[in-house]
Amino acid sequence: MLLLFAAAASALSAPEPKKPGSWWSYDDVPTQMLQDEVTYIVGYSLVVDPQGKIRECRIESTSGLPQLDKYTCKLATRRARLDPATNAAGEPVFGAYRQYASFWMGDTFPKPREDWGDLKVTVAAARIPDGKTKHVWLALSVDAVGIPTDCVPTKRESEFQLAQDVCPAAMANLRLPPVLDDNGIHVPSVQNVAISVSPR
Repeated sequence: MLLLFAAAASALSAPEPKKPGSWWSYDDVPTQMLQDEVTYIVGYSLVVDPQGKIRECRIESTSGLPQLDKYTCKLATRRARLDPATNAAGEPVFGAYRQYASFWMGDTFPKPREDWGDLKVTVAAARIPDGKTKHVWLALSVDAVGIPTDCVPTKRESEFQLAQDVCPAAMANLRLPPVLDDNGIHVPSVQNVAISVSPR
């Protein structure tokens, strides 16, 4: 007798943004805070409960301007809308949505900056034919103390295979901030991370 079966796909997902393009506009650039021709990048995370409500905004990498960091969290908390994270069984759980906001003021178009991400990884040059650094997004299942226990590419990740290939490095090298529930107790969560991937 021949048995045919397929493994069930994991439903693991970090919080998913709803219409993220509507969260920011050119009018949000706080020109009074910025220097001309300087790119400022704010790394922030939004803690999201199982109902999709934002509980907290954390600055995870500073722009170098505390007032700009605070301003970024204020706007993100007010405007962001997210679907809650889900565990491998598809059940809503606590999660953290990480993102980077870039601010610029000047007469020329800013050069892209590659010095962002939660972890830097190198891979064989053949994996990145164009030789350019890429950023891939992963969803990590994280235990109550911040240790990753599972990893999948996020739903929106276009470089699926490359993202899958760097999952082991992310799980081995990242320790993420724990998430607290309503009672102030550390709980498991699903969090997204950005991995900077460069050719060797």
